[in-house]
Amino acid sequence: MDISNHIEFLYVGGKYIYSPNYSCLGEEYKNSILISVNDIPIDEYITEKTYPSTIRYDANNEKWYRARADFNAADGENAQVKIKKADGTEETLDLYFDIASSAKFLINYSSEKHKDDDTKKKCYSLEINDNTAYLKLDSFADSSVFELKEQLPDIPYDIPLIIDIRDNGGGYIDYVTEFLYPLLYSNDYTYKAESFVKISGDLKSVVYPIMSLFDSNAYKLIYKNFNLSGFYYRMKEEINIKGGDAPERDIYVLTGRNTASAADMFSGIAKEQENTLLVGSNTMGEGIFANYYMDILPNSKMVYLFIPSYAENSDGMDNAVYGTTPDIYSELSVENYIIQQELIEDDENPYTYENRLKWDNVLIKTLELIKEDENDKGNNTADE
Repeated sequence: MDISNHIEFLYVGGKYIYSPNYSCLGEEYKNSILISVNDIPIDEYITEKTYPSTIRYDANNEKWYRARADFNAADGENAQVKIKKADGTEETLDLYFDIASSAKFLINYSSEKHKDDDTKKKCYSLEINDNTAYLKLDSFADSSVFELKEQLPDIPYDIPLIIDIRDNGGGYIDYVTEFLYPLLYSNDYTYKAESFVKISGDLKSVVYPIMSLFDSNAYKLIYKNFNLSGFYYRMKEEINIKGGDAPERDIYVLTGRNTASAADMFSGIAKEQENTLLVGSNTMGEGIFANYYMDILPNSKMVYLFIPSYAENSDGMDNAVYGTTPDIYSELSVENYIIQQELIEDDENPYTYENRLKWDNVLIKTLELIKEDENDKGNNTADE
C-alpha cells in the first residue's frame, strides 16, 4: 500500500500516537504524540472536522475521539500539526488534510489488513493452561465457530474462562442465542431491546420494504412490533434464550471499541450473568441493521451515510454513542502500545497469548483480577 504521502496518528490510551507503519515521516518521529492542529487542541479538532472514521466517546478518559487522525504531505487544506516527540521536544509540521484522500487510504488499509492478517483466517483461537482458558473469538459470521461445541466442554470447569471479543465485529444473532450462550450458561435468559427511528417521508418508503425482507426470527419479531408513534417508529425486540448443560464457572469477557453488532449484543447478555465480568472499554454498539440512509449533496457531490435511529441500553444510555459499558475499565496504554510495536519491528507476532502478556493491558488486568479472586479463597464468583 502506498504511504508515500500519508501521515497517521492512532488513538491509544487517550492520546494520538504516530503510526510509523502507515506514515511517510522518518524514524525520528517514532512515538510522537499529536498535540494540536492549527492551534486547535486535537481533541477539539477531531470533533470539528469531517473524517471517514466515526466519532466515538471514550468513557474512561471522558472525551470524544476518532480511531485515527490522518494527514498527507501534498493535497487539501493546510494543517499546522504540532507534535511532541519522544525526546520531549515539540515541533510543528506543515501538512495537509483532505477527506477524500483520508477515505481512500482507509478503504485501502481495511482491504489490505483483511487480506494479509493471518488471524482473520480462523475466527477463534483457544489457549488452555493450568489456571485459565483464553478464547479469542473474532467473528459470529464464520462457521468454524461451531468447532467450539467440541472444545469448550473439555475445559476444566474449575478454571476461569476468558472470552476476548475485542476484535469481533459481529455476525449472526443465532450464533449467540442458539449456539454460544447454551455452551456457557445453564440458565434461561430473555434478551430485550428497544430502539426508535425518526422517519421522514423518504425514510418511510425505505424502511418498511427493507424490514419486510428479513426471515430470521429476531427480525420478524421486530417487524411485527414495528408501530408508528408520532414521527418515530418504535422497534421492540425480545428473544427467549435457552440455557444448556454448561458447568458453573467464572467467565471474563474482554470488550473494546471494535466489539460491535452481535458481539455487542453478547456483551450485554453476558454482563447480566452472575458469574461474568466485562473487562476493557466501551463497545462500538449494536447498530440497527437495515436503517442506513444515504444521500448525495447537490453542489459538492459528497455522499453521506448515517443511521437515523436511537437505541437504549438497559441502563438507559444511548447504545449507538456509548455501546455497552464494561464492569472494569482497562485499555491499552501508550507505553504498552510501544512494546507491541517493538515486537512487530522484531518480526515477532504480538498477538500470540505469550506475547500478549508483554503488552496487552486488558488481558494482564483480567489475569490480575483472577489472581485476586483466587487469593480471596475462591469464595466469590466473577462479578462479586
